[in-house]
Parts: sequence; structure tokens; C-alpha cells
Amino acid sequence: MRSGAAKIKRDNLYRIDQAQEIADVLTRRAMESVAAHMDTSRLDDDDIIVSVFNPTILPRNEVMELQIDLPRDDYARSWWLETPEGHRLDVFPLDKTQTHLAMITPECRARPVYAEAHQGGGCRP
Repeated sequence: MRSGAAKIKRDNLYRIDQAQEIADVLTRRAMESVAAHMDTSRLDDDDIIVSVFNPTILPRNEVMELQIDLPRDDYARSWWLETPEGHRLDVFPLDKTQTHLAMITPECRARPVYAEAHQGGGCRP
């Protein structure tokens, strides 16, 4: 009897894991679709887009913490966050460290990228 309960538990954990994996894939696809339909016509070629999604059905207004990795070779003199409507957000720098990342080139080769990791918090104006 005990082994039957253990099997049921393992099976249920597997089903929960599979359901979570499907939900994660659907969530990622939905966010990619929203990002693909963003109007970026007013942006410059060297602008970097940071998209933040609220996964709840309720509006949120809170401080969030994020890390932005900016390539050291393409030195950014300053950076800021703004809403799609063009309103700048209050940003509170917390830390800046030197790091290196790996980027995959169009030829499917790994290339190192030396970056500055900017950590900060921000909220709506």
C-alpha cells in the first residue's frame, strides 16, 4: 500500500511539473508576442528596450529592482527608464559592477561581451 501512495505522489509531482513547464512556455510566448507588437518607431537604433510585465490581473504601483547589463564597448554615458508614453521613471542606482557575458553571434558562435552590470530600483513618476 505504501509503494502505491509513493507512486501516486511521484505521478502527481510529475504532472504539476509538466503543467508548470507548459505555463512557463505559454507565458514566454505571450510576452514575446506583446514585445513584437510594440511601437518602436520613435526609438534610435542604439536604444535598449526593457519590458516589464505585470503577471497579475490587478494594477501594481511599487518599487522594483532590476539589473541592466550595458556593454562596456558601447559606453553609455547615461541611462534612464521611461514608460511607453514617454514619462521618465524615478531610478535609484544601487550598485555597478564589471562583468562578462556570453553572446551568441548570428553564426552560432559564442562571443564574450564585457559589460557593466547596473543594479537599481525604480518606480512610476
